[in-house]
Amino acid sequence: MRAFWNLALTQIKIYLREPAAAFFTLAWAPLMLILFGSIYGNDPATFVGGYGFIDATTAAYIAMVIDNVGLLTIPVDVAMKRETGMLHRLRATPLRSSTFILADVLTYIIVLMLGTLIMCAVAVFGFGAQFYGNWGLLFLAFLLTTFAMYAMGYLLAAIAPSVQVANIFGFIVGFIMMFLSGATIPMEVLPPAVQNISRFIPLTYGVRLLKASWLQGSWEGEGLSVGVLLGVALICSALAARFWRWE
Repeated sequence: MRAFWNLALTQIKIYLREPAAAFFTLAWAPLMLILFGSIYGNDPATFVGGYGFIDATTAAYIAMVIDNVGLLTIPVDVAMKRETGMLHRLRATPLRSSTFILADVLTYIIVLMLGTLIMCAVAVFGFGAQFYGNWGLLFLAFLLTTFAMYAMGYLLAAIAPSVQVANIFGFIVGFIMMFLSGATIPMEVLPPAVQNISRFIPLTYGVRLLKASWLQGSWEGEGLSVGVLLGVALICSALAARFWRWE
């Protein structure tokens, strides 16, 4: 157990020393929040259902942070560890493979929670964001969305032949998800054509579930969202395990 925590702590330090990973995890969502919050403020607005803009979008920005870690960072980070031989060396140690995988996942969860807390602090203390929902459901929506996006990230890492390809895969998939799912710009203001496309984007359902938890405190009518996220998580996890390479 001590080796597990030492490994996790070391990986967190390495993660936060990487400028791109630290920026997209800790700074990107708060900066987007400040940008759009400065434009729209947080007064009640009809185009976001009568809520304040920040009230209505803070939960969606949680999905943005998840996307940043799961799809912009995990594929590159894992591919880099494989390409530099770190995965091979770790496998040669007395540590079980499962210990490394769990420490790796824990690292990404901890930095995700840190990024989420920073973003929410900006929303609450900078713009007076209000929470109207259910904390338990929000936590479950957070876990389910994280599970799905991380599984996709590990799948991209498994199939990418190099760090460069993993970077391309992650940025293409990650930014498509980020800007077409409602995680950055509210779905209500996106053109109808984009809204139709968003139905085929998994993160859309994470945004919906997080917003329902934050604003209504209920998952009523969100059975499809739960099903899509669970399906993506299980299928991508199985495929990632199938194509996983240590070297």
